[in-house]
Amino acid sequence: MSHIIKLATLLICLTATLQAEQLSTLKNSCDNSITMKIGQNTSWTYHQQGEQGKPYFHPLNMPGTETTITNHRPEDHVWHLGLWFSWKIINEFNFWEPHDNAQTKVISETVNDSDKNAVVINTTLAYAGEGKELLKEKRIVTVKTADNGNYTIDWDATFTPMVDKITLEATPVKKNNAGIWASGGYGGLSIRVGDKMQVTCTDGLGHKDVLCCGEKSEKIELNVKHPINGDQAKVTFQAHPENPRYPATWFVRHNPSQYKGRGYYFMGPALMFYEPYSFEKGSTLHLRYTITVEK
Repeated sequence: MSHIIKLATLLICLTATLQAEQLSTLKNSCDNSITMKIGQNTSWTYHQQGEQGKPYFHPLNMPGTETTITNHRPEDHVWHLGLWFSWKIINEFNFWEPHDNAQTKVISETVNDSDKNAVVINTTLAYAGEGKELLKEKRIVTVKTADNGNYTIDWDATFTPMVDKITLEATPVKKNNAGIWASGGYGGLSIRVGDKMQVTCTDGLGHKDVLCCGEKSEKIELNVKHPINGDQAKVTFQAHPENPRYPATWFVRHNPSQYKGRGYYFMGPALMFYEPYSFEKGSTLHLRYTITVEK
């Protein structure tokens, strides 16, 4: 009997070892991307620089599957990049939609993937309006992928003014006839969920879907399900308690019938939802968020 127990223990250990060895990172020098694979399945892919100079994640896949959560450059908003960060307006320059007079640029970037389960991305970015540097950002993104496929993205960004004063703004918010926030307020770390997905959004305070928009809470949770194959995942956005204006105000667009039935699911923390945020040269703005994707 002891031999059987030892053999069973050995098989468990070997299985665990094989599962651990399934994780691998692949770097693509052609498009400057890095991908985490678990066996043959892609877990997530990070792109060091998009067409507008903004780094982004796409795809973010449901753990253990090839089913993609994110939507990259959808036809209705081609500047939506999956999971990405973009200010809306800096000192009256629009950085959200593509504009020649407002540019986001990656100055330098290093990727450390020496840890099997963790990838650390250090990035320096510059924001320029009409060629003049307005703001610099030091960003550290750490992605930890568990052997079971769940993963966590820790987003840590510090912004430093390069001019006397920085004012961050969003498009002014407006409500529709039903009294629900219907436009404006967005800007910052955002996720665009794929077309036709079945999505439920909650904020932990009893609000659901569009009712989460404009509410203040420490987190929001998205339950995403593929309507055909049934794959599903929970995506949680959590704001750090030391962020300004904590708990975070959330921007949520949730409309299953919009865009000819493809649906429109777009969420993220919105620092400037209700009013602009200003800070001066010699000070910094520090923002931290954690995104978890789990079965």
